[in-house]
Amino acid sequence: LKENIKNIFMKLILPYVICTLIVNILLTDKIEDVFNSLYSWIKQIFYSYTYMDKIKFTTGVQPIGVLWFLPVLATVKIIFIILKKVSKGNEISLFINCILVTYLGYLLGINGYWLPFSLDISIACVTFYYFGYILVKKDMLTKLLKNTKIIIAIFVFWIIGIRYNWIELCIRSYPNGAFSIITAMCGSIVVIKISQLIYIYLKRIGKILSWYGKNSMYILFLHYVEGCLINYNKMTNVITTDETILKAVTSTIKLSIVTVGTLIINGIKRGVYHIKMLSKKE
Repeated sequence: LKENIKNIFMKLILPYVICTLIVNILLTDKIEDVFNSLYSWIKQIFYSYTYMDKIKFTTGVQPIGVLWFLPVLATVKIIFIILKKVSKGNEISLFINCILVTYLGYLLGINGYWLPFSLDISIACVTFYYFGYILVKKDMLTKLLKNTKIIIAIFVFWIIGIRYNWIELCIRSYPNGAFSIITAMCGSIVVIKISQLIYIYLKRIGKILSWYGKNSMYILFLHYVEGCLINYNKMTNVITTDETILKAVTSTIKLSIVTVGTLIINGIKRGVYHIKMLSKKE
């Protein structure tokens, strides 16, 4: 448990803290505002809220934005590890514990009790993590993706599910309860199947998307940074007032920034690696 938590901290929490700190410093205009800015930053990373609507109490903290996913993923992993230990290898016990914990997170979220570190979302997401764990452990995913009839049935269920609304984790929206959770799981499988088909039949596009997937952490951080530092409303309003065109222009700018930024980061990493190799040879 200790080693797992250490790895989770190093891979998810530490980068999250560093990235938000850098942005916080960049957004601070005056030296005398540094203390207040750091205090606001500590509250921001502690609560990790995405939005401030529908909560039972006011904290006076700024929403963290797109990075909410990192502390949630970290705490989901830790909660699942603990539940596995508590269940002592009993799969039925683990399943029941995951369902009960998810239900608790669901109740907290819909009633406005948003916990620090967005922990109520983490609790609600434990069943998703369990679902992925079972697919891998039982080697079910490969078999599932090969069965065309089951994939079609899952696709139909997903389409019906999103017709009646869908989960929006960051605002704690679970409109159809357990049905929403099953819909989201079906959607995940559909996306995996579509990705597989793209990689097989559209190899060039598959390679490009695979590159973005492998660099998703850098892309997430760069997306957070550019979103905090760039005022797109001022920039795009100069071009046009058409909302559709504005969204297209903004998306293109964002994609360009995160792509170029990721290429630069990878270039620096390769440079550092080669320098290390050369120094070892010497």
